[in-house]
Amino acid sequence: MNAEEAAKNLAPQVIKTYQEAVALAQAEGDQQNMPKAVELMEQAAEAGHPMAQCNMGYFYTVSESVEVNHTTAAAWYQQSADQGVPQAMFNLARLYRVGSGVEESAEKSLALLREAATLGHPESLHNLGIFHFAGEMGVAQDYQAAAVFFENAAQAKHAPSLYSLGLCYSLGYGVEQDEVKAVTLYEDAARIGDTNAAFNLGLYHYYGNGGLEVNPQRAKELFGAAAAHGHAKARAAFTSIENNESLEESTEVTE
Repeated sequence: MNAEEAAKNLAPQVIKTYQEAVALAQAEGDQQNMPKAVELMEQAAEAGHPMAQCNMGYFYTVSESVEVNHTTAAAWYQQSADQGVPQAMFNLARLYRVGSGVEESAEKSLALLREAATLGHPESLHNLGIFHFAGEMGVAQDYQAAAVFFENAAQAKHAPSLYSLGLCYSLGYGVEQDEVKAVTLYEDAARIGDTNAAFNLGLYHYYGNGGLEVNPQRAKELFGAAAAHGHAKARAAFTSIENNESLEESTEVTE
C-alpha cells in the first residue's frame, strides 16, 4: 500500500486534524501557531497518517518547536517510510548515512534511497546519481548510470539534476558530448535558481560555445545573478569582467 492509499483509509477526523496542523504551520504572521501545529500533527501521526509521521520526523530533526532528537525523528521517519512516503525514506537515508539517531549504515541508506527513487523521488534519484558519478558510498563509479539517474530526476524539473545532467553533456560523462544540449539544461536549471548552472552558462556565453555567440554582457548578468546568492567563482568572474580582465583560467564548476 502506498502513502496515498494509506491516507484514504484513515478516519475523516484524522485527515482533518492533519490538515489543520499543516494550515497552522504554514500560516503567516500571528496566524501561525507552531506549538499547536505540532500537537495536532502528533495526534494525526499517532493515528497513522503517513505524511504526519514524516512531518513529525522533520520536527524532531530540525524544528525549534520541539527538542531536537534524531532517534525520535528516525522512528517517525521509519513509520512513514513503511507506509510508502518517499520523502521519509530519503530523510531516514540521510540519518543512516551519518549515523545520527540510528547506527551508521551505508547499506541501509542506499536501500532507502533506491526505494524512494523507484517512487520517482527527485532528490533520491539525484543522490544516487552523485554517488555513481563520484564512486561514493560503496558504489562503483559509473558515469552512464549517473546520467540516467540525473535524467530521471531532471524530468521533474529538479534543478540540481538539470545542472548535473548538463555537466554530463558538457564534458561527455556517461553520454555523448553535446554542448548545445548542455546549454539547454543549464538554462533550465539556472531559470529555477541553480547557481552552478548559471555560472557554467555564463562561461558558455562568454566564450561563445554550445551554439551561442560570444556575449560578455549576458555572461556578466549570469555571473552577477549567481554571485548574489553567494557563488564565489561567479563573483570573481563578475569582477573580472567589470575590470576588463580575461577569464581564460575559468572552467566549469563540476561539483
